[in-house]
Amino acid sequence: MRRTGSAANSFSDIITHLDRLAGGLAANAADLPHLETHRTQLAALLDDVQALDKQQKEHTAAKQDSSRKLEALLARCALDRTRG
Repeated sequence: MRRTGSAANSFSDIITHLDRLAGGLAANAADLPHLETHRTQLAALLDDVQALDKQQKEHTAAKQDSSRKLEALLARCALDRTRG
């Protein structure tokens, strides 16, 4: 199932793969007790990655909002300057 190109290693693909792996390990935990430590570590890492991804998206949205507000203020300043 190896793909070629940059899309094969996209963030989304990696997260999907890790999520499936963690789910499979959790579903088969009783049959794979020797992997329990690795399963819990993977689950914790996946939680951290997903939390940081969410935080990054929130920061991006906040930055876009700030940029829109700044553009509006600059446009207002330009109007005030031409009137005055």
